[in-house]
Amino acid sequence: PMQAFWVRVEGDGNTGTLGFTNAMRSHQSNNLLKDEVQQDVIRLQIAQGDKSDELIFVFNPNAQDGLDAFDSEKMFANIPTLPQLYSLVENQELVINGMQSVETNQILPLGVEIKTAGTYTIAATQIEGLFGIPVVLEDKLYGIFHDLQSGAYRFTTDATATAERFVLHLKSDEQVTDIDQIAQETISVYTQSKDVVVYSSEAEGVIIITDILGRTVVEQAMKGSTTTIACESGVYVVTITTKTKVYTQRVVVL
Repeated sequence: PMQAFWVRVEGDGNTGTLGFTNAMRSHQSNNLLKDEVQQDVIRLQIAQGDKSDELIFVFNPNAQDGLDAFDSEKMFANIPTLPQLYSLVENQELVINGMQSVETNQILPLGVEIKTAGTYTIAATQIEGLFGIPVVLEDKLYGIFHDLQSGAYRFTTDATATAERFVLHLKSDEQVTDIDQIAQETISVYTQSKDVVVYSSEAEGVIIITDILGRTVVEQAMKGSTTTIACESGVYVVTITTKTKVYTQRVVVL
């Protein structure tokens, strides 16, 4: 009950019919219909404030790496303030990209369509399975690698439509690059009483703190290796931008 699906014709302007009979109905005594095949899932979200869009990667042994029934075409919304995210397979934009395994799909280009210049975030809102596999976003424009399991990646852009800037890397622990390890080891963010404390081995950089609605609460330069910022109680996203990396982490101030 209350489920929907899309029906696609073979070409623009074509028409067709779809019919159902009572014999096609199926009845179960349980409340949940679920595929028993193990699926690893990554759900990405691009957002600005309360406007967001999602892209889903599914790894299923029954899927093919090319276009098949495990994929779903991206349908773009003509909303100037809505950032949109997609995967590109065989020149087809997808909102769901079903693939056979992580091992054969360790580098996944990401497409973005942004019609309004501004500051945006890309986050992994769901990572299911993929045990021991980092999920790393590469920003090719700045040469930055960001581990999405540590928090969202924040970036600023002009209006753009490109599948060239961002790449998702899925690699085993042995394949993590030096820059990924440095990003994890040299920056830390934590709360102490009513303060947000930022430590970085790079003494120069900018700290931006936003609330859960994406509104900027604090924007200031780093003060040496350790910077302490007083904040009211709440949930915040702290983004540190240095010369070599961008680090993002969510914190809770009690």
